[in-house]
Amino acid sequence: MLHANRLLGYEAFVLSDWNVIGEYDERGGRHRAFVAPKQDLEVEGVAIRSGERVRIEESYKYDFSSTAGRSIEVPSQANKLWQASGVLEAASWANQADDYGKGLTYLTSYQCTKSVLTLLCFDRIVSPY
Repeated sequence: MLHANRLLGYEAFVLSDWNVIGEYDERGGRHRAFVAPKQDLEVEGVAIRSGERVRIEESYKYDFSSTAGRSIEVPSQANKLWQASGVLEAASWANQADDYGKGLTYLTSYQCTKSVLTLLCFDRIVSPY
């Protein structure tokens, strides 16, 4: 909201007028974030009712492959996503518990419209198979 205010050039969003809502959607495998006004508001000519959720973010979580307790590595959701999307994983980092990490992928050259490396960041959460 602060960024939106900067882009608009004025305080269209008064932070104290809004509630921040975060929830994890187990079925969808994602974290979702919303804001909801504490009272009826109008922003840039758009009426928003008190309590109406405005979605601001969805962060999907994917498992990563592991050979733990297996004789072969099972393809992970993330690897399947990378293959289907035509991206390659450049690097990934995880905490000591290996249950949260960050990663970096890039589009393969035949998909780039310019000779520029396109980077996509992703969050990951490791879950057992």
